[in-house]
Amino acid sequence: MGKPSTAPQKAPSDKPVKLVDINSAGRAELKTLPGIGDAEAAKVIAGRPYLSKAELVSKNVLPEGVYVSLKNLIIAKQTSNKPVTKK
Repeated sequence: MGKPSTAPQKAPSDKPVKLVDINSAGRAELKTLPGIGDAEAAKVIAGRPYLSKAELVSKNVLPEGVYVSLKNLIIAKQTSNKPVTKK
C-alpha cells in the first residue's frame, strides 16, 4: 500500500463553482446556499444593495457562523448607473 495523498481533495465534479451574487439572486437561488432558508433569503433581499459580502454580518442580516459557511460561495457584484468620475 502506498502513502496517502497529501494533495488537496478536489470536489466530486471538476465543474467550477458558480458564485451566487447576493445583489441580484432570487429567493430560490439564495436558498441553495448552506444555512439559508426562506427567512434568511428574504432578509438578504431586503438589505440590498451590498457593497461587499461581509455586509451580511455587519448589517446583521446573517449570523457570522452562517456567513463563514457560505462566504466562498457568494459575491456582491456592483452595478453602476452612472460613470465614476475622479475629482
